[in-house]
Amino acid sequence: MGPPGGLWSSATNWSATSGGGSGASVPTIATNVVFDNGFNGAVEMDVLPATTPFTYTINSLLITAGSTVTLQKTQAAGGIRVFQLASTSTATPGLKIDNGSTLTIDAVNASGTLNYELAFTGGAGVTGEISGNLYFKGSGLGTGGAEIDLQDDATHFAALTVKNAGIIKYFENTGTTSPSTGSYLTMESGSTYEIEKNGGSVPPGTWSASSLVKIFNPTGMNPPLFLGTAYGNMEWDCPNQVAYSLNADIVFNNVNFINTNSAAFRIKNSATMTNYTMTVNGNLDIGPGSFIEIVGNSSPTATSGKLILKGHLNIQSGGLLTTNGVAGTINRFELQGSANQNINVEGFVGGVRLEFVMNGASSASTATLLTNLSLPGNNNAAGANLQLINGRIITSSSAMLIMGDDAVTSAGSVSSFVAGPMKKTGDDPFTFPIGEGLEFAPIGISGGAGAASFDGFVAQYFRGNPRVVIGPNFQTPAINHMSVLEWWTLERTAGSSSKEVTLYARTYTQATLLSDLRVLRWDGTIWRNEGQVASTGVATGPVRSAAVTGFFGAGTPTRFTFGSVTSFTNPLPINLVSFGATKLSSSQSSIAWELSACCSAAAKFEIQRAGDNRNFMTVGTVNGSSTTIFYTCQDNGLRTGINYYRLKMIDEHGTVTYSKTAVIMNGVDGLLLTSAIPTIITNTTVLTVASSREQKLDIIITDMQGRTVYKQNNLVSTGSTDITVSFARLNPGTYQLTGISAGGKTNTIRVIRQ
Repeated sequence: MGPPGGLWSSATNWSATSGGGSGASVPTIATNVVFDNGFNGAVEMDVLPATTPFTYTINSLLITAGSTVTLQKTQAAGGIRVFQLASTSTATPGLKIDNGSTLTIDAVNASGTLNYELAFTGGAGVTGEISGNLYFKGSGLGTGGAEIDLQDDATHFAALTVKNAGIIKYFENTGTTSPSTGSYLTMESGSTYEIEKNGGSVPPGTWSASSLVKIFNPTGMNPPLFLGTAYGNMEWDCPNQVAYSLNADIVFNNVNFINTNSAAFRIKNSATMTNYTMTVNGNLDIGPGSFIEIVGNSSPTATSGKLILKGHLNIQSGGLLTTNGVAGTINRFELQGSANQNINVEGFVGGVRLEFVMNGASSASTATLLTNLSLPGNNNAAGANLQLINGRIITSSSAMLIMGDDAVTSAGSVSSFVAGPMKKTGDDPFTFPIGEGLEFAPIGISGGAGAASFDGFVAQYFRGNPRVVIGPNFQTPAINHMSVLEWWTLERTAGSSSKEVTLYARTYTQATLLSDLRVLRWDGTIWRNEGQVASTGVATGPVRSAAVTGFFGAGTPTRFTFGSVTSFTNPLPINLVSFGATKLSSSQSSIAWELSACCSAAAKFEIQRAGDNRNFMTVGTVNGSSTTIFYTCQDNGLRTGINYYRLKMIDEHGTVTYSKTAVIMNGVDGLLLTSAIPTIITNTTVLTVASSREQKLDIIITDMQGRTVYKQNNLVSTGSTDITVSFARLNPGTYQLTGISAGGKTNTIRVIRQ
């Protein structure tokens, strides 16, 4: 049992000893000392000798049962005093602090320098074990203070393990854990190592990813040094610090900078040629008043400082992530996540020679911007300001990637590009490394006239049929036909300059001769030919327009796509304008379709029919034609019941696409919803209805809870009828679109409102 208070050396303060002998006595080298039963008080360690070797030894110390124990050493003139735990038994650790209990080592030094050490020695595998709190304090007017002295070597065989919820904490006027090398300290998941003092150090050891290093320096200017290379989570709150340099390769899990006093926390700032990297395997949070600098301006040329992040980035308003390296230094912030990384920047990202690198674990990795991210332009960077290696940067109209004047980007590739809108400011030529889905489709601006440093352009790429989404008309006879696969937008947000626009044809574009391609611009009514002043390559490569002056005003993107001056050298994909089936008799039907432009004679169309089982079979074949856009085919095998027809289209490259389904009801009374195009709806969808006769149709839209949110009455004709249904007033979500005939028959199609 421990003493109720007072002097350690007083035998009357001890109720028993477990190191041999009988009755109350002062603990010796063989004693296992226990404080329990909720002991709460201070004990003066007067047994620590006043003369060399200044060491007092017991076998083990156990703090348990919610006890709070302070072992203080009062010293008038400083010196070294060692309280040593010497257990050699694995069953009895030298130090054990149970959950809910606290041990404080307090150096009360009136003058001079007092070093009061809690030291471990013993046998192999014998450890201290902390599940509660181990505190170190320094009181009085002197310097120095309390500390741990651990060893893990062939002589001492001692180490310390901090368990879940266990805490080691250094207050002001204390020393540091020693030695400064080795793996003697183990910080398990949920443990905390806290420094609440000026200066000090964080020791090496084995740190769980879920352990915590907590740095809190409320009054001093000097944060602690990190002596190891890998830690768990780190929390930094130093409201009075001055500039601090890490100057080491260190790995953390989650990192939270609460406050750096707007003074720099630098990863590299030494004048040596050594390169330093800080890796954050989890999330990085930078709070107001926190200033993280990758490279300081004292670092010599040809050296690097890198910040690697594998989790989310959150920079609060007033937080800064910058770099300030001299010419020739590598100043890199690199995303290396294996899952999606959210990027939220309400503060500032920038500085001199910053390189922002997207280098995910694979090409499927993503980084999603939650706010605008502005990257500075600086041609003095060792590499491009934006480097795209692996993965996509996901943007939106409210969270864009913005490149500054004179900014340089890497070329991008199918493995890495910006998916969504991207902005460029300045008067320099620029190629936007953008795309959508798995398609990398850059667009460039150059040349023209009237360029200024405050110019602004926003670019975005879209897959889809621009004739359907934007408008069907194009300039003829200059243009023979146009793409039905893709388009780009360029919004001129600032300035009045004209630009030559470069579109990049890829395999997806399905071109065969770039020299016959032209850049088309939508003027609000028609797709206009902006010509071609240069092209590079045969089937893939850039195609540059003449100077474009007809940009819409800010707030309205201008659309661009490809057109071809010939029908044979650039077939582009087959574009079906319409497809339908008409009953001629009880055994015959006529199938007709229209293309937007003539196709190659090498193309082929297969007419396919199915019954209720929906097993389609080919009932007719028609070859393509370079002279007509209208086609028909007669089916002499019309069956009694519901007949489903579709068109299988095979272009000259072997690419296969299918039409929507057309329906003929032969000898049956019925009504059928055959399709809704599109099923992913912005404002409206076109519902196609097949009916055996003219009749009334009620269209009802219900949400996923079965509630009716919209109702529309219609009259359908015999055969096929197209009905436009508006979703403009409905919230985004999934809906059921149901048609109910006068006879009570129903059909349902599920759609999604974006």
